[in-house]
Amino acid sequence: MKSLRIPRDSHTCCQELPKIGQGCQVMISGPMTGIPDFNRPMFNAVAEQLQADGFIVYNPASLPDGWTHAQYMITTLDWVNYVDGLYMLDGWENSNGAVREFDRIMIRCVPVLMFQSIGAFRAAIERSKKLRAVLVSPQQSGGVRDAHR
Repeated sequence: MKSLRIPRDSHTCCQELPKIGQGCQVMISGPMTGIPDFNRPMFNAVAEQLQADGFIVYNPASLPDGWTHAQYMITTLDWVNYVDGLYMLDGWENSNGAVREFDRIMIRCVPVLMFQSIGAFRAAIERSKKLRAVLVSPQQSGGVRDAHR
């Protein structure tokens, strides 16, 4: 089996990322459905690296087999309510579940997001623009569009 290498230069859109460690709670989010072994090797390798850096990790790959997709989503969306941030794996933007997790954390205005690669970061920027367009409609803002686009 090929060993997985996790990039240490993950990108963040947070202005004040806590020092490595300090018990920051992070959930890993990314594609699972349709990937061999539900992408567990990647999730587990990232979890191991984050734990070594002192993070408290919520890892969906650690959930038991046999649940329905809805049961997994109920659990992970609940986790998003409690974590300090998300670690977005490459390809997250192609996963309905990861997109829902990303949207929920953005709505909560949680500032800590980490990305496996610059591609995952770019996907988050595009998703954020779409989300803002939905959340700030002309009716909600008195006819003025969001100036930060």
